[in-house]
Amino acid sequence: MLAAACQLGLEGVMLKKADSPYVSKRSDTWLKLKCQRRQEFVFVGFIDRTNLAREVGALLLGCYEGAKLR
Repeated sequence: MLAAACQLGLEGVMLKKADSPYVSKRSDTWLKLKCQRRQEFVFVGFIDRTNLAREVGALLLGCYEGAKLR
C-alpha cells in the first residue's frame, strides 16, 4: 500500500493499530509512513557570522545513530 501511495505522488499513509479504538487525536495508536526518506536533526547551537552582529554563520546539528547522538 505504501509503494502504491508513493507511485501516486502522495505524501504517505496513516496506519492505526487494528486492536485499538478510533480516536480523532494524536496518540500512539497511529503510525505515519512517509514516502520520502528524511533525517531528523537535533539543534545543538550556532556560530556567529564573522563581523556581522546578530547573524548566524553556521548551525551546529546532531543526529541520532541508534541511541547515540553524534
